[in-house]
Amino acid sequence: MITSVYVLYILENNIAFGKPTKQLTTVNPWTSEHAVDGNYIEFTSNEFECTHTKAYLTTELSWWAVDLKGYYKVTHVVLTGRTHPCCTQWLQNYDIDVIKDPQCFCDKWGSFQKGRTSHCHYQQSSTTYLNATCPSDVKGRFVRIKKRSNDFQLSLCEVEVYGDLITNMSGNNIALGKPTKQLSTYGSYTSELAVDGISIENPSDVYACTHSNDLSTSGLNWWAVDLGGHYKVTNVVIYGRQTTCCSHWLQNCDIDVIEHSKLFGDKWATFQKGRTSLCHYQQPASSLVNATCPPDVKGRFIRIKRRSNAFPLCLCEVEVYGELITKMTEYTKKQDNFISEESNPHKTKAYGFPGKVYNGIFLQKMLVRSNFECTNQCIRQMGCSAGIYNKVTKECSLMRKSDNNEETTHSFHEDADCSSFLI
Repeated sequence: MITSVYVLYILENNIAFGKPTKQLTTVNPWTSEHAVDGNYIEFTSNEFECTHTKAYLTTELSWWAVDLKGYYKVTHVVLTGRTHPCCTQWLQNYDIDVIKDPQCFCDKWGSFQKGRTSHCHYQQSSTTYLNATCPSDVKGRFVRIKKRSNDFQLSLCEVEVYGDLITNMSGNNIALGKPTKQLSTYGSYTSELAVDGISIENPSDVYACTHSNDLSTSGLNWWAVDLGGHYKVTNVVIYGRQTTCCSHWLQNCDIDVIEHSKLFGDKWATFQKGRTSLCHYQQPASSLVNATCPPDVKGRFIRIKRRSNAFPLCLCEVEVYGELITKMTEYTKKQDNFISEESNPHKTKAYGFPGKVYNGIFLQKMLVRSNFECTNQCIRQMGCSAGIYNKVTKECSLMRKSDNNEETTHSFHEDADCSSFLI
């Protein structure tokens, strides 16, 4: 007898979900990322799932912020606060601001508040839920929630941000600060130097470009960045070296855009097996390349690959511009029965079974923060039929359907520590 069913939907466009976060102070372990984990519930399995500041230990006004990793025209900000009787009045007397990147080569969290700030909304009265509509001209990279007084702690169960990506060249380098990899490395000139926002070869007399090691590999050298999502890529800009010795090194290379391969294992070991679209081939030497991609080029990874190892691959900065293909998470919970709804092409539905373990074929296991994150991992993994979340170990097991599980009949076994979420 199934006593409760959780239903999750993956829709479009919460641009804050899973992005980097920061808050002024923290009551451990209620850290800032709890507000962008897709979990709106204050307590799950008796564990507190919201952020929490130390308002009483600082003279500075408490704040929480998320880095959207790009410039957006922000239209709405949705906040979910605490519903416990002790704390329903905490979410009051605060501003919601949208801040542009200050464009300095320094710690972003130490400097982001110096960027141009646009005001979205001031909330004076207490509420446990707020859907704020921003003025039409509010744009930026960071969204900040800041108290006007420290009379109550700042505690957020979920923050959602909605808006449109700004794709113009000056506004949105989507490669900035993203994960990178290169086939080989010379000395300390590692791959992330190409996405640090510094396009100058020697700022402050310190070499700030990548450098391949042609002596350590027989393969054609490449460098790649993981954009963290799928984009329609419009332009790729590459800054090469300008010193006399090396200004001709940036030549005879392909700029490729690669879709996620959806293979299991280390992404850097498998990403080149994804569907690849050529953006541009750079034949002559140049210290600056501004490549315009064909209109149908889409993918998650940008790869710059030599056609020969005649010269080292050295990149001082790589900028990528394009339009995000976005997704959003919305959660609802129903008791005692399945939900019957009309089909929606923008939704993926998942049914959750507390205390049950799905009997399927094991795909992979990982550590996650919540059952929501486990379910999202399954939805994003090709071939996954169910995510099994263990609330004690925080392990998420991804399973595919076994031959014994027909389309409408699924088998389970009991385990009080686990919940299964069927996709």
